[in-house]
Formats: sequence, C-alpha cells, structure tokens
Amino acid sequence: MKITLVIFGIVLSLIILYIGISFYIVHKFLQPKHTTFTEKSTVIAPNAIDLNIKTSDNIDLSGWFFKNDSKCAIILVPGIHQNRISGDYGGKGIAQLALNKGYGVVMYDPRGSGFSEGTILGFGYTEVNDINAVIKYLNNSGYKVQNIGIIGSSLGAITTLQDLDSLKNIGAIVVDSPASAMQPIIERELKKEKIPAFLNPGIFLISNLVYGVGITAVRPIDKVTANSNKPILFIHGVKDEFIPFKNSEDLLNASGPQSKLVAFPDANHVKSFTTDPELYEKEVFSFMSSQMPQCK
Repeated sequence: MKITLVIFGIVLSLIILYIGISFYIVHKFLQPKHTTFTEKSTVIAPNAIDLNIKTSDNIDLSGWFFKNDSKCAIILVPGIHQNRISGDYGGKGIAQLALNKGYGVVMYDPRGSGFSEGTILGFGYTEVNDINAVIKYLNNSGYKVQNIGIIGSSLGAITTLQDLDSLKNIGAIVVDSPASAMQPIIERELKKEKIPAFLNPGIFLISNLVYGVGITAVRPIDKVTANSNKPILFIHGVKDEFIPFKNSEDLLNASGPQSKLVAFPDANHVKSFTTDPELYEKEVFSFMSSQMPQCK
C-alpha cells in the first residue's frame, strides 16, 4: 500500500509539473508584442476616418478608413506583431496603390497591436472576429459585401482563409504567404525555443481550454477545401523560409480551378510587394478587377 501511495504521489507530482510548465509556456507564447507606430494617417492620404470598432467578442479595434467616391473598398489584414502600417510588409505602399486604383481602403490594428485593445494572440483562431467586425462596419457604412476585397498578409492571410465560411460572398480575396495549418508552425517555433516536443499536447490543450485559442483548429487548408468554389489569389515568395512556398502550393491544390498562385522568385516572407511591386500590382489588381468588375 505504501509503495502504491508513493507511486501515486510521484505520478501526481509529475502531472502537476507538466501542467504547470505547459501553462507557463502558453502564457508567454500568447503574449503579443503590441507594436505601436508614430505615423499619422496623412502619410497614406489626407482623408482618413478614425475607426473605433467593437468585435463580437468585445475587443476594441482601432484603424483608419480612407473613404473616396468608390462604392468598393479593400481591407488590409496585417500579420503577426504588425499594425495598420505593416511596415515590414510594405503596407503603406499597398494602401496607396489601392487608393490610386480607386478603392476605399481600411487599415486597422489587429487585437493586441497598435492602438487596438491589448489581449492575447489567437494565431488566427480569434482574429477572425476582427475581420468580421471591419466588414460589418463597412456594411453599415453602405458597402455591399460583394464590393469588399481583402488582402491578408502572413497571419492576416491565415486568418482570412480561416474565416472563409463567413467570406463566401466577399468580393475578392488575396492572401500573401499563408500557411496551410498553424500547428506545424507553432511546433517549429517551440522547438526553436528548446521546448521539448512532449510538452506540445499540454500546450495546445491549455491554450484551447484555458485561453480559448484552438491552435490545432486553425487549418486554412480545410477551409479552402470546404469552400473550393471561392476564387482566391495566392501570392508567395519562393525564398520564404518562415512559411515555405509549398504551403501556397498545397492550398492552391485544395482550391478550385478559378484560384491562382503567383510566385515571387526573389521574395522572402511577405516581401512580394517590396521585392517586385510591378508584378504585385499587375496580379493583385487584375484579380480584384476580375472578381469585382462592378468596381472599375
């Protein structure tokens, strides 16, 4: 009996230790960097409307809406640790290009970044609510859903694809450097931090049960497969080492015949616009025009 109790005590202690370590890792891993910026909206254009939007899960989002005479608008969805400016990805230039093409443009800070409310990272699981809140704002401002386009970058691309069930009627979807699934990326990043793989099940379980972030459920490839009739433009740098080019190849194969993948041979992660702005402009906005011809 005494030996049994000792064994039980040891096992219980190991379980508690496993949960405790997993909990600590999850808490640290879900913290956003909350990147801020000092640029004024006038660096993009002089006509910004300041946005203050509430999501369905009660998060306050901040952003800019550059409204013009067009009946169509494009939402720029930033990546992880980025804000509305998306300086690492050329967000300013993309916004100005869209405005020059005649589209209104929404640039916003995802939850936990810029001037939006600070909260944990959702790795695409909760950020879908941000996209839906911005679309609702545009709808309430008189923009029809078929007159709204989305350009998502990195985590913004993942989030956009994860939200495909709600975006069936959206005008056009462009995703730059998406992943087919989030779990392998997180496991790779945990490995880089020297975290033993045997902790991964506990990390993903606690992330879901305690923080409400279902990382294993963030699988854009499943969403693309289920919505294969929705045309999508995938763009990806061939030299991308963070989210390898094969992710977009797999996503294209899961998508329908109207979707397209454009490779940027010299681009690293989300550097398509900054590496080859002419190719980016040609492919992205010809796709926008094909999907939203009423916006010409």
